[in-house]
Amino acid sequence: MEAAYLRATVGEALASGMANTAMANPADPVEFLSNWLTKYCDNIEDAKRQKQIYAERQVIEEAELAKAELAKQEQEASLSLQAAAEAELESMNAIVESEPCVDTLWK
Repeated sequence: MEAAYLRATVGEALASGMANTAMANPADPVEFLSNWLTKYCDNIEDAKRQKQIYAERQVIEEAELAKAELAKQEQEASLSLQAAAEAELESMNAIVESEPCVDTLWK
């Protein structure tokens, strides 16, 4: 049970550290392994922080894109309403111009 736990939690790091210690053949292998494992943990923590920063940056970029898309849709809707209003005004002007003028009716 304990061996399985150790293998699952520190097995990979310890195996790599022991291999590096054997290859380096340092004067003080315990200190070398200790420093190697510390650096290994620091690298893992740095990788986690970088992953979190990247995820946060992705969320911000997606929010900015959504905001820009919404602004674009609002602008398109505004232009569409403006065009519809102008078309309606032209239609009303055409109707008014086609109506007989009060002055011509009294003549």
